[in-house]
This record gives sequence, structure tokens and C-alpha cells, in this order.
Amino acid sequence: MLKKLSGTTEATINFDVIIGGESNINGDVVSKGSVRVDGEVTGDVTSEGNIIIGSEAKVTGNLKGANIDISGHIVGDVESSGLLKIYETGLLDGNIEVMSFIIEEGGSFRGNCDINTKNLGKPSKTKEDDKKEDTKEISKKNRRNNNNNDNEKTA
Repeated sequence: MLKKLSGTTEATINFDVIIGGESNINGDVVSKGSVRVDGEVTGDVTSEGNIIIGSEAKVTGNLKGANIDISGHIVGDVESSGLLKIYETGLLDGNIEVMSFIIEEGGSFRGNCDINTKNLGKPSKTKEDDKKEDTKEISKKNRRNNNNNDNEKTA
């Protein structure tokens, strides 16, 4: 059955790597093209193209790619520079950092979600970073107030 993937169908995607339903991979999968997993992978899957995880697939590791479709079971973090879609049979147990995210009714997601439209791939700001920025802003205000007070004294 063909499923839509960001305005295209699977039939129009040229897969560089296909891991069949009877395959079991122990190790990382890295590809410049699109990847389809229907078997089992223990390791990270990284692609400059799209990643499709079939309904019978299981991946224990992180996914990183452009558009990512999940119909199977993932235990690991996901980073998508495009659309992450979890279908009704999909189960994702891990954190995500994505540009956009869709989960169909029946799909399962357990983890933290960072929808980051500007800085995907860059480290997220922490509370400590916010405190540093607040401290810098307070210092600037104090300097301005001190300069204003000095100007009033000389006037």
C-alpha cells in the first residue's frame, strides 16, 4: 500500500537502502539517500533523505533524516529537518526535535517534543542560558542608570 509522504508517494522515492522484513541489522545505517526499514535495526539510522519505518519494523536507536514516517516501533530519539509523521500503528518512545509533527489517531509517542522552526540541529537554549541573558540585560540597565545619574550630577 502506498502512503503519502510530504506530498509524494513511496513509489516516487528512490530508496538508497532497504532493510527487508526478514533482516536484522546490528550497527548504524548511514545513507545520503532515502532509507526504508521493514526489519529490525539495533543502531542509529541517519539519512540525508527520507526515512520510512514500516509497520512491522523495530528500531532501537536514534533516527536522523529529512522527512520521517513511523509505522513501526522506535526506541530512541528522532531528529527531522522536515516532517515527522507517526501513523496509527507507529510507536515512538524517545525525544524528538522536528520542524513539524503529525501523529495519527492510534499512534503513540512518549517523550519530549521540541518543534524548532529556526534552529534545528543547534543546541537548544537552557535555563542557565536564559539566566545569563537576564544578567546581561540587568547589567546593561544598571550601566545606563549609572550614566544617567552621572550626567544629572554634572548638570
